[in-house]
Amino acid sequence: MVLKVENILERFPLRVSITDNCNLACFFCSNEGLGDSRNQVSIAPDDFRYLVGTLRNYGLEHLSLSGGDPTAHPKALEIVQIANQSGVPNRFYHTNGILLAKDGLADALGEFTKVGVSLHNTDPQRYAQITGGRASQYEKAIDGLRALAEKGLAKKVEVKHVTVKGMNDDLESLRGTLDLCAQYGFKFKFLNFEAIHSNQVPLVQDVRVIKQRVEALGAISVPERGSTFRGQTDYLPVSWYSYKGTNGVVIDVGCGRPEVCRSCHDSNEIYVTPRLGIKACKMSDHEIPLKEAIERKDSESILDAVLESRRFLESQPGLGKNHWGQR
Repeated sequence: MVLKVENILERFPLRVSITDNCNLACFFCSNEGLGDSRNQVSIAPDDFRYLVGTLRNYGLEHLSLSGGDPTAHPKALEIVQIANQSGVPNRFYHTNGILLAKDGLADALGEFTKVGVSLHNTDPQRYAQITGGRASQYEKAIDGLRALAEKGLAKKVEVKHVTVKGMNDDLESLRGTLDLCAQYGFKFKFLNFEAIHSNQVPLVQDVRVIKQRVEALGAISVPERGSTFRGQTDYLPVSWYSYKGTNGVVIDVGCGRPEVCRSCHDSNEIYVTPRLGIKACKMSDHEIPLKEAIERKDSESILDAVLESRRFLESQPGLGKNHWGQR
């Protein structure tokens, strides 16, 4: 691997988990590989501003905000405004959608490139089973999606559906997500569930089955929009589909498989935890600290950490693991 930091920042998104706060308890949630830590820490706006500004100066092209749930950050709107002012051209937001209506957040997200909303089912009872949420939270998530559509942002919205065997991988559940997206013009994204604990491995559905089922529902496979994934050709996890006038994908995450681990350093995001560390592999406990470098305004150390994270991924730390709890 020969990558300069400028190449890395141009090709790979910086994904920042701005908080580990979340108002749901999805049983399959890996908390971005951080385990059971919840509601303990949120990134300070000034630290976020310096980190993003530094990396933008060296060519950062893609910025993703996640959590926990980023809407649960105590200063969620300020963080979004900093992102909007950063100069990073492509900005993504990953949320469960429940708090999209708070504090003018939906309006600020209108300047983002994409807003991903994790729903997983359009039946309130199944939603509650999967997310640990209440019917009122489901309605707020749907209201948040409608609000984005009413603001003319439907084409920026991507509804996420993590498929869990025997829970929401059936035709009825898949159809519900497809039809919701077709109704409002949202994109859809189906992802195969990756087990967190060993006892969840039987709940993993083969992505080929999901593809067969969405095709049985009328989704039409469309040609690949490109022959690369974040600039590389060895691992192409995305299959594109069209359904009733809208588009979407089925994604095979594949962590632990040889072909995926082999390509990870050449495709994976730069993931920063709420503790301000780069966690290159979510199946590993290894974390490269950034907090002191940010406090010192030491841009060189931050760039060195980005390069170190790629070298760590090259060692394939997740190889052969079939659930996220393996360390």
